[in-house]
Amino acid sequence: MKNLALFALMAIYIVMSFSSCTDNWSMGSKTGTVTDFTRKGFISKTWEGSLFLTTNGITHTSDKDRWEFSIDKDQETTAAMQHCVRTLQMAQDSGWIVKVSYHRTCFTNWFNLRGSSEYLVTDVQVIN
Repeated sequence: MKNLALFALMAIYIVMSFSSCTDNWSMGSKTGTVTDFTRKGFISKTWEGSLFLTTNGITHTSDKDRWEFSIDKDQETTAAMQHCVRTLQMAQDSGWIVKVSYHRTCFTNWFNLRGSSEYLVTDVQVIN
């Protein structure tokens, strides 16, 4: 009985670990200034960042206006995601305002294997 319970837990872990992130809970975009963009993690390295949101051309700098996002680890080797990483790095260095398109996952990013945020970047455009 104990072995059956252990097997069931391992099976659930494997299914959750490899579950697809294609089921979007929501999609959208946010505009702001990149304040933090780093590669983090001990075992599973992911790109993580934060944005101070911009409204009507005014950048807000309070913690409630800070939005955290991740680059989807499963997509980071594609040309589109490499472009997003380079654009976000340049935006952070130059202080550019960027529009970040994302999809939000729900119950598909188990154990934060794809990123520590549930907001996964799909595209980045420089506004100015």
